Amino acid sequence: MHPGIRRAFAVVAPAAVALSLLAPSAARAETVPSGPYASIFNYPTVNGTYDFSISSDLNRLIDLADSGTLYMSMFLLNNSTGIQDRLLAAQARGVTLKIAVEQAASGSLDAFAANLTGGSSLTLCRNSCLGNGGGDEAAISHNKYVVFESLSNGAENVVWQSSQNMAGGQDGEINNAVTVTGNAALATRYRAAFNRQVQHAADSLHTTYDHTYDNPTAPVEAIFFPRDTASDAAHYGNADILASFIDQVVCTAASGGRIRIAAAELDQRSTRPAVYEALERKRKAGCAVDAIARDYSSGGGNKGVNELTALDVNAYGLRAGGCRYKVGGYSCNRATVHSKYLLTEWKDAAGKQVRHVYTGSHNWTAGALKKNDETLLRIDDPGVYQAFVDNFDKVRTAAVDIDAAKYGSSPQHYSRVNVAAAGDQHYSAMASSGSGTTAYTAVVYESGDRHDAADTELGTDVYIRMYKDGVPLWDEKKLSTSGTNATWSNQKPDVGIDDDGNAVVVWAADPDGNKYADIAVRKVTPGGTVTALPRPHASGDGDQLRPTVAVSGSGSYAVAWEDTADGSTLNQVLASSWDGAGALRYQDVRVSTITAGAAGSNRRPDAAMDASGNTAIVWEEDADGNGGINIGLAKLNTAGGFAVTRRVANTLTDGQQSKPAVAQTPDGRMILAWGDEYTNGAGTVVRSERIQHRLFSATGLPAGAEARTVSESGTAGEPVDPNRPVGAQSEPDVAAAADGSFVVAWREAFVDGFGDVWAAGFNADGTAAGRMPVTRMNVVTGGHQSGAAVALAPTGRLSLTYSDDYDQNGFHEMRLRDGFLNK
Repeated sequence: MHPGIRRAFAVVAPAAVALSLLAPSAARAETVPSGPYASIFNYPTVNGTYDFSISSDLNRLIDLADSGTLYMSMFLLNNSTGIQDRLLAAQARGVTLKIAVEQAASGSLDAFAANLTGGSSLTLCRNSCLGNGGGDEAAISHNKYVVFESLSNGAENVVWQSSQNMAGGQDGEINNAVTVTGNAALATRYRAAFNRQVQHAADSLHTTYDHTYDNPTAPVEAIFFPRDTASDAAHYGNADILASFIDQVVCTAASGGRIRIAAAELDQRSTRPAVYEALERKRKAGCAVDAIARDYSSGGGNKGVNELTALDVNAYGLRAGGCRYKVGGYSCNRATVHSKYLLTEWKDAAGKQVRHVYTGSHNWTAGALKKNDETLLRIDDPGVYQAFVDNFDKVRTAAVDIDAAKYGSSPQHYSRVNVAAAGDQHYSAMASSGSGTTAYTAVVYESGDRHDAADTELGTDVYIRMYKDGVPLWDEKKLSTSGTNATWSNQKPDVGIDDDGNAVVVWAADPDGNKYADIAVRKVTPGGTVTALPRPHASGDGDQLRPTVAVSGSGSYAVAWEDTADGSTLNQVLASSWDGAGALRYQDVRVSTITAGAAGSNRRPDAAMDASGNTAIVWEEDADGNGGINIGLAKLNTAGGFAVTRRVANTLTDGQQSKPAVAQTPDGRMILAWGDEYTNGAGTVVRSERIQHRLFSATGLPAGAEARTVSESGTAGEPVDPNRPVGAQSEPDVAAAADGSFVVAWREAFVDGFGDVWAAGFNADGTAAGRMPVTRMNVVTGGHQSGAAVALAPTGRLSLTYSDDYDQNGFHEMRLRDGFLNK
């Protein structure tokens, strides 16, 4: 079929008419009127619910068309919501249909075209209608607009502009639309743009728009693409017209300049540089800039988001909560942001408020600017502007809350732990406890200024912040003593908490910078009172590193650490313990062992205590000194004897098992998690690093072999999604509830090599049904996120912290995700 072909159509089949009257049910429909304008938004959910608000609105308008000509330019057009049937029904009522569609995207439209009659026509754009010249092979007609000459309700010159295509799946993505009624000048411009598409559909020219087609003095302006960038540079002062709109924003304390962005596609800075440069100028000038963005743009990567956040822009990544596996068999596009708008506001020199909404089909890609048939609609109306701001806030909240319908809404669903923004916060640990309906949570972390580039943890201090039922009890509190030379440090904090909210904090303290640390121990009450507790190592000789603390509900605690008493590298894991009244139970018990004559070493312990005061300890074990690391496991009773003798926790022993974490239930069951990687002698990765977990009884009996925390087999209803391949996983943490259900958290390298923080929930038997699915916990997806720590309170309150360098400036903030449940 050739562009512009007309085919006979006499009568709409009764079945088609009947189908056209069946509108899909709208979910949370939102239409916000404002004079001659209306703003329409849909809010599909991650769990698979579609929202037909936008497609239903267009179908409603088509049903009202009773005469004149309907002009439609659409990237995707199928009959998934009955739109083709409605169009044909309108034709039967005397409406002439003029439709242009991108052929490569929509597939066959022969059946629909065969029913067009009279003056109706379907134009197929091949690699767009305008940008189809040499070098435009990747161009598309990406428009999403409809113009109605008249409707049966008396409305004339109605322009409907959307970010949404009329195709299956689009109602499952977050989109926006606007209608402008009674604006003859605007409707005329759209009709002229449509006719220009038809005129050039069959030629091989590269046809562009420049400023002579624009109308910047009108309250509503349609900007069409592809652009003549040289002409725009001369007229607007910027070759990228979208960047020129950003350039207009005034960023002073008095102006209150602010920019909001909703973007489905973000090209990397090198392909759309002027937009990033304009945003960078405005951020430096003091404008607030926020974005909600699809977090796997640019061909599956994250470069656009990373480069946006590098400008200190909070880019909230959607799909909300991330996407690893398809939900109900649907793709990762479900509930991702497909909206396309730019909101700018400021007060001019006279104090007048300026507000612009720019929306349409235009993505932030090089092709959208220079090659594609696109439309960007500017509306200057306070009601429309506020409707879009409200939409922005709702979508951003959805990203923060992961699933508001399941978990409710709380400020602590996403907050910053450190009130002071200066310095570098990293290496967090956390614990939760409480009784009845009360949950206490303590978060500890390192904070410093990285004054020694060779060691990022020199010049670091240890801080704590405590929460009760998600509400902070006070701002962060410094616990360590700073040194005065260039090599002092306070490193690797850990924390446990009892049922009354009293926290016990440990860390490796080297305030004099002699490179030999002692283990510092402090008790911190909910009221903020800090008390020094005894040093765990009786002699203090050698170097004590990487401490871990476990606290029972009654307040007894145990400290384990990595010890080099002779200053050698043959490290051992030692442990000491005190009861809730402060009486010593045992001290300097050697938990690990080294084979006689071997140059082995044991490192990185982690500890957890049950309700009876028994302490499970795990560590990186190389007792035979062969360089192959296993996971050691033992449990000490309250007298320091072995309730569970030393053993290797992993069955896979051909690789490197590292950085173990352990949790215990009140009755003593143990859940272990660790990283596992196997690289052969030639350096070839045989088994990529993955998080494994394994369950043990209170007496140390394994409940089966270790299991990968994230399945890659596609079994158990979890098909692997190519948009979220499983990356290199590391830094696990684990927390358990009284019933044995548990949550594992970890860091994972995204497709761009940067890290995200993930978590997944399980039942006591290791199955995942009914528990929190594999979920990305960081909502800003640019830059580096790492160091996940997770805690479960007796109330079931799930909390997680991580270190976030979203803007890639080398300085992290400590983020808290709180108020969730393992479901």
